Amino acid sequence: MPDGTGNGAIENLCRQSVQGEAAAKCADEYLDCLVTSKAMRSTNADKNFAHAYFASIKHPVANVGIGALQGAWNFRSPAFAALVRFVRQPAGPRQP
Repeated sequence: MPDGTGNGAIENLCRQSVQGEAAAKCADEYLDCLVTSKAMRSTNADKNFAHAYFASIKHPVANVGIGALQGAWNFRSPAFAALVRFVRQPAGPRQP
């Protein structure tokens, strides 16, 4: 996990960073509808969320990195704090 503690991928942090926004609520409702109607084929909830959320941005994309370049994610969110600390660590030998 990019935050160094839980399981998951970068999409998990991206999802956490926008929770509470209207577009995030709509994306969750859409995904719930797909599950309820048994139309959901994918099992990766965070990646599914990212794709649904991208429909709300000015130029929809299919990649979290390109979405980041377009400002889709809130990098000031506490969701990214551990990742930012890791990236800012000086390079060198790591202690086990």
